[in-house]
Amino acid sequence: MKNKHEIADIFRLYGKTYREQNILPCKKLKVMHKIEICRTAQLGGHIEQCDQCGFERIAYNSCRDRHCPKCQTMVKEKWLNDRKADLLPCSYFHMVFTVPHELNPIILRNPKIMLNNLFAAVSQTLQSFARDPQWKIKG
Repeated sequence: MKNKHEIADIFRLYGKTYREQNILPCKKLKVMHKIEICRTAQLGGHIEQCDQCGFERIAYNSCRDRHCPKCQTMVKEKWLNDRKADLLPCSYFHMVFTVPHELNPIILRNPKIMLNNLFAAVSQTLQSFARDPQWKIKG
């Protein structure tokens, strides 16, 4: 069953007001714009024709942005299935490392530096646990 409303509809209806009331990074503005114009005449289109009956319809081009739910749902599902096929037949441990929310503005303004720092801290933490016999995982 198709949803009555899509993200693109919400962006088209409320996006301008939202952007006027909030400061957004350039990347997010670009994504919003691409989703708003996805599969509209603004991106151009082409004619699809049925091989059997000759019926024709206009199909508008997609934005192909990785964040667009219309464009990337099938690509995402394929990627997930491919990754599942790569998994080894053994137990895994899912770990989540977080930072205080107060750091979010700094991370958003300096993502490369801050995320490199986060991953370095995570690496050091995991290596520390790996060296400590107290944390030896028994299988």
